[in-house]
Amino acid sequence: MEEEIANENVIFLNDILEEAYKDYGSIQLDESETKELLYTSKIHLHSFSENRKCSVKYCRKKAVKSHLFQESLLRKNAHNGHYLYPAADLDKRKIKISKVGINKALTFPGFCEFHENMFEYEKKEQLEYEHELQTLIYKAICYHHVYWDIVLKKTENSVEKLIKKRQEKFEKFTNGKYRSLFNLLSIEFKDFHFADSRHEDFEQLLKQRKKIVNDALKFKRLIWQDIILDKEENLKSHIIEMDKVIPIFFCYLGNLTIKNEDLSFDDNACLIIHPFKESTKLIFTTKNENFSTLKKLLDRLDIESALHFVLSSLLYVSDNWLINEEFYNKYLPVKLKEALESANFLPLKPNTI
Repeated sequence: MEEEIANENVIFLNDILEEAYKDYGSIQLDESETKELLYTSKIHLHSFSENRKCSVKYCRKKAVKSHLFQESLLRKNAHNGHYLYPAADLDKRKIKISKVGINKALTFPGFCEFHENMFEYEKKEQLEYEHELQTLIYKAICYHHVYWDIVLKKTENSVEKLIKKRQEKFEKFTNGKYRSLFNLLSIEFKDFHFADSRHEDFEQLLKQRKKIVNDALKFKRLIWQDIILDKEENLKSHIIEMDKVIPIFFCYLGNLTIKNEDLSFDDNACLIIHPFKESTKLIFTTKNENFSTLKKLLDRLDIESALHFVLSSLLYVSDNWLINEEFYNKYLPVKLKEALESANFLPLKPNTI
């Protein structure tokens, strides 16, 4: 008799849970509730500076607002004190070429006031020594590590809020009809993990962003070791210098694919496009074991090909760039501008040059 009652209770509980599962499955979040997570807009990193420490190893001092690119060169190459950059239009779900002032142009909570002085090349507006090149690369890598660490935390918080919001809508929709039973059984609703059609996508997004953060951290450690040793022990760089100032500031860290006839490079690399006082430098950095192939490919680029590479990078490599508005209007090919302004996201396709 007791066994029959127990079985009936189990069946009853299963029926209730199955009904709750169906009700939960019918709850859908509005597009406005999910698009900020799925279509993240550009983050102004300077607003996060109060909660960040200096990026230098073992330094625990508060990070101040750092410019990824030196402020004096940003001012010299700006148009009316502004640059164009690709922002995300959440309402239209597309890229919007917007203006940003120099004070907010690729700034981030990177270093304390003391370690801000380690970037000696900024005082001269030129790279002259290997050590100066290494500190520039270090700053770029730190930027990406900080940026994606903040993006990851923002994504994690967004996922938690969306799950909580769906649970709240479920409670309201069902008018709390399951609450009494759950209370009787000492069950917390939050302990139930009903299948969420988008949860797998969220988990995949988090996994991708965690990998980006970890890869950036690995590169950060490698370049810091090279700075301490004052030699290219872990990472090597190749520079293509163009004898004209191109007012484009660009920085990327991640997987880069370059193919040309019989050669192919497909690995993590740091790419910096940086106008200096009298020239523009394209700086490619990767691990020592991958450097030989990358250098052979880059040696095949002439100046015209290098310029094409710079422009195509805006579309195919990263959205992490600034460009002078006058230069954008006068010199960017019409088709490139149309592609940038009609894109739903950037980079437009996998990082292939």
